[in-house]
Amino acid sequence: MMDIGSVKDDLRDEWEHETNHKERNILLDAMLKCSHEQGCPVTVLSGDVHSASVYHLENRDKFPNAQVFNATSSAISRKPAPAKAEMLIRSTGKITGYEGGYATRLYALSGQHNFLMVNTNLEDDSASVSVDLYWPAGDDGELTQKRIKLTGE
Repeated sequence: MMDIGSVKDDLRDEWEHETNHKERNILLDAMLKCSHEQGCPVTVLSGDVHSASVYHLENRDKFPNAQVFNATSSAISRKPAPAKAEMLIRSTGKITGYEGGYATRLYALSGQHNFLMVNTNLEDDSASVSVDLYWPAGDDGELTQKRIKLTGE
């Protein structure tokens, strides 16, 4: 019910908003089922949320072998959310409104311009995926890099 500027729209955009649960759950089931049955990783890439984050998504009851991840990079065209906004980024825990669903936060960053690159390796009949997150550090424009392995060795 909050309507301060565009906050209402931002809150309704989120996967966690109850108006999105039905469609979100269908999408989660489809991704988790595909990964579970095909034995392949699934990575959702998203953006325009003014922060960077990486999550491992699970439903151990229905799809115990699934490897599903969500990797988000901030929008390039707008200033990222303040560093304090990191407290508002979803933490590890149950996915509200999704029976058996669980999200593990592997990384979160706000208040820094950032971008993300996806790395894949398809060798020996297996797939591995990692993401590299970059953000500025220091006064000379150096980049800081954080690699997060999503699957594989």
